[in-house]
Amino acid sequence: MFFAEVRWKREANIETPVEGTKWRLAGTVVFPIAAVLLISMGGAVVAAPVTVPLMFLAAQRHLTTTCRVTGVFLGGLTAAEVVWAVTYLQLGESQPWIWLLPMVGGVIAALIFGAGTNPALHRRAAA
Repeated sequence: MFFAEVRWKREANIETPVEGTKWRLAGTVVFPIAAVLLISMGGAVVAAPVTVPLMFLAAQRHLTTTCRVTGVFLGGLTAAEVVWAVTYLQLGESQPWIWLLPMVGGVIAALIFGAGTNPALHRRAAA
């Protein structure tokens, strides 16, 4: 029963074209910044408290599949880098944790980012 109520509330929350434009702009700004921070040395770790929630919202509410996939991918990579930094600070370079924990953390984050992207809602909102 609970899941049916949640689905009904999510389906009723269809975005207007103005809200879709807002998230299109947010994705256009946040995704390139997050990508550049990932390339930099540690920039994604420092900016993660700001970029990860924005990427999550943009990935959930963006109208195009490409931007939703980009948000899931960049969110997973950013989470993996944050988990790597925490692992490195706590355990040093001990094997296999230095590569296993970031990989698992990145995959879990990508699954969380992608879990709420419902293409049916976006198709209905765009129509």
